[in-house]
Amino acid sequence: MSKIFSKGAPNDQETVEFGILELTLPDKEDDIQSTLYDLADEALWPSLHPLTLEASPYLSHVADVVAFQLEGGETKKNVEIPAIWYPDRYLESAKQAALDMRLRKTEVLNEIEQKDKAREYLSSYNLPNGKSVSVKQLFEVALLHDQARVPEDGEARKEQVDALNEELAATHVTPKTSQLSAQLRKLVENIDKKLECMMSKFPFHYLY
Repeated sequence: MSKIFSKGAPNDQETVEFGILELTLPDKEDDIQSTLYDLADEALWPSLHPLTLEASPYLSHVADVVAFQLEGGETKKNVEIPAIWYPDRYLESAKQAALDMRLRKTEVLNEIEQKDKAREYLSSYNLPNGKSVSVKQLFEVALLHDQARVPEDGEARKEQVDALNEELAATHVTPKTSQLSAQLRKLVENIDKKLECMMSKFPFHYLY
């Protein structure tokens, strides 16, 4: 039986034997879970918890043959399946290392959340009517303001902006307007570069 059944030790609960490790594929929008390890982590430590050594579950025994069952559907994404799966990270001897990994992952996810909030704050603008538009589109509409072609409802719809930019490209503008337009375009490019640089510092894969 020890060749087929593994044993898990949940927090302060009776040891559980299982022959198949049932895993759930993440949604397609999920940026965090992308490998079989991520799914196994989620099964043993849901949402990375618990974050204390004493309460952390672990596998007290791993069978010689480990079977996985992946549950998914059209709304789920595919994950990477490693050629070799190392269960050592889930054993009692690795509890501290696994906890350190989860604590670090939690810290990084919190940093990403703060960066997302900062990016949203820097890249969007709330209109008086309560609606929100991107700062980039707002600048693009500002470039067209001298042409009196700002959308009536005040929203910078991308398809409208793209179409109007084509018209503007073929329109003669004064040197003063041209200089202002160039400055606005440079500002938009700088915003994009800074936001891209901000998010590139935080990877979404956490294996140790």
